[in-house]
Amino acid sequence: MNDAEFDWTLIAPDFEYDGEQLDLYIHKTTAAHWQAVCDYLSTISPTPTLNRGEGEEPLTAPVPVGELLSLIESGILAPSIYIQLSDLHLTGFMFCKEEIEFVLDPRDIVGPREAQLAGQFMEDLSRVSHRPVILSSENNRGDAIAIARAPRHTVYWTALDQPGVPYWKRRRPFPLF
Repeated sequence: MNDAEFDWTLIAPDFEYDGEQLDLYIHKTTAAHWQAVCDYLSTISPTPTLNRGEGEEPLTAPVPVGELLSLIESGILAPSIYIQLSDLHLTGFMFCKEEIEFVLDPRDIVGPREAQLAGQFMEDLSRVSHRPVILSSENNRGDAIAIARAPRHTVYWTALDQPGVPYWKRRRPFPLF
């Protein structure tokens, strides 16, 4: 993330709470993407927790992604992963193999430090998955607040180029996915 270009005053309105959560998406994923992301998550401190329907357990390597994906495909369960990054709390959901989703409460983003922490998490996810990571409003995959994408994996905050324009009306400089 380029801190010289980061202006919290332009980004802050995107985190005003309106009753909805924010979503981080990685689209067009495979089991290999899931494995790379879960292996990365297992290195975070404090250790994320995994819930596969039998209670919570630490997410430690090697992560049994094949087993988790078979739970999804069977329709029995959508496993979840709870992550704490300083003051940010995220929940990752395994709804389908083709998409990785994390939910973030916008009330956790109270200033530039938290926004940069969320941006760093996006950069890390993009780096390990080799896929774009999109931060959007809840269930609006195309309304990008921020995007981390290959090959540089740096975060592009859409508000910096189009100040004062609500994120759902901003033009995109490139395809999201």
